Amino acid sequence: MKSKSSGGTTRILTAVFLAAFSFVSAGFADVPSANPALAAKYARFRLPPNLKTNTTSVALPNLQSQTRRPISAPPPPDEIGPHHRAWIIPAEVPEGFAPVSNGPNLGPARSFHPPAQRIEERATGMNFWDGTNWSPSVPVFEQTADGFLAQRVQHHLTLANELNVAGAVTVTLQGGLVIQSTPLAIGLYDVASGNSTVIATLTNSVGVLVSSNSVLYENAFNQNGVKADVIFNLERGAYSQNIVFGPKSIQWIMDSRPTARASKF
Repeated sequence: MKSKSSGGTTRILTAVFLAAFSFVSAGFADVPSANPALAAKYARFRLPPNLKTNTTSVALPNLQSQTRRPISAPPPPDEIGPHHRAWIIPAEVPEGFAPVSNGPNLGPARSFHPPAQRIEERATGMNFWDGTNWSPSVPVFEQTADGFLAQRVQHHLTLANELNVAGAVTVTLQGGLVIQSTPLAIGLYDVASGNSTVIATLTNSVGVLVSSNSVLYENAFNQNGVKADVIFNLERGAYSQNIVFGPKSIQWIMDSRPTARASKF
């Protein structure tokens, strides 16, 4: 009885061990080899490579061989005005889209049309009226026999060759309004006492086109030790007139009038 029992027990244990071995072999068939110690420990449990099935290989695209497509210029705008331009992109009805029925006694069937998209760009003085259409503004000066002219913007600007003349600066607005001016002097206003005084008046100075949108009148003010240039800068929607003092002039103003503020007349 014991021998039979022992033999039966041996056969049962052998079957259990074989089943466990098969399970362990299958479980560790794909143990990664990133850890050498772990791979060596379970090397005898690994299945042969030719027993692995159902594997697929995917060819990845060669990203280095792909080239970027050049950025093309935007199409002409569908709408243009003095300060904007817009593009209208009609929406496409999906293929196979059926009309929507209103149901019984509610009128005929109707079709759904998605709204068009609108892309709009805005900027002050973006375009100017060329006599026929709105065209993109170009803030540049053109040198003429009499001075400098900017007419490809909404505010036409004319500068005389010499700044020390009446109406040296002429601005013609889009509606036809004409504004003329001439800088006359630089003054100081004392905030402590409320008094003001003129420290330099305008002298003869010839303009020089220093860039496509800048005209410089060097030493336009040169009196009482004060030297200053006048420079006009043109932008698409505006222009500016700036007084540029030299270092010695700034120091003289700070030393003699510590509470004064410079101003232009």
